[in-house]
Amino acid sequence: MLKEHVLPELESSEPFLRSRANWLYGEFSTFEYSDTRHVQDAMDGIYKSLFVEELPTKLAAAISLAQMLTNTTARTLIKPALGTILQVYLKLISEIDSEKLVSSLETIM
Repeated sequence: MLKEHVLPELESSEPFLRSRANWLYGEFSTFEYSDTRHVQDAMDGIYKSLFVEELPTKLAAAISLAQMLTNTTARTLIKPALGTILQVYLKLISEIDSEKLVSSLETIM
């Protein structure tokens, strides 16, 4: 279901759908994915969502990215971009007062 219906929405032209797709991947972060390519595509979509204009989408992506780090493949994929990701988190924290966002940053650290 995630691969067929939610993954494509990470690149939707509708900000609400992108935000909800990011949120849903966070909710299913503890799911055992048998397809590593699916995890790679999901992490790529979540990462791209960190750089969109819409603040709710950025927030959903930041929280779900941290939640997805329970997956070994996701942790491996995130390492090369860690510096950029930390900059995005710090900028978001200065814009939004969110306990979940701070908790997500702590998870990444």
